[in-house]
Order: sequence, then structure tokens, then C-alpha cells
Amino acid sequence: MDPAVARVALRRAATSHDIASGLAAFDALLAREPAAFHEPVVAVAARDLATIVALAGGPDADRLFAALGQRVGADGLDILYEIVRLRGGSKAAMQAEARLREPGA
Repeated sequence: MDPAVARVALRRAATSHDIASGLAAFDALLAREPAAFHEPVVAVAARDLATIVALAGGPDADRLFAALGQRVGADGLDILYEIVRLRGGSKAAMQAEARLREPGA
């Protein structure tokens, strides 16, 4: 998926709670243009997607939070921090906090 298309798809998926499309867009940006997560609009969409995916739980949530904590770089850590700050007490916040506490985070 083209990074420009992935940006739009990520925002739409987060708004419409479309987990499958959101994860595909997230993965496309991670693979082809990880610097996109520095853009505020992409970071907010990734944060919102992570919150939605955390509610569903399972391997998709584990994979997404692991990517934010280990593969996206400082921008991923910022996104995790924002989840904790804005969604404290939620499943997403608990998962984000656990990732932030990992060594090397």
C-alpha cells in the first residue's frame, strides 16, 4: 500500500473502528515510511487504533503494541505515552504502560 494511501486509510479505519483496515494501513506505514508516525495526524490515528484494538485484545493487540514500543522508535513511545495520559485505566493504557516499562523503552 502506498504511504499516502495508508495515511488516509489509517485515519478512516480509526474513525470507523475498522480494525482489519487499520492494522493493514499501520503495517504499510511501518514497512514503507515509519517516519510518518511523527506526523500528528498519523500519531493520533495510531493512538486511536491502538485503543480500539486493545479492547478486542488478542494477538493483534499484542503485535500492535509491540510495534509501537519496539519498531516505531521514539514516535511509538510518544504514542504509548499519550495512550496512558489520555486513556488512563483502560485496557489500552494498561498495555501501553506495560510496554513503556520494558527495558530499552
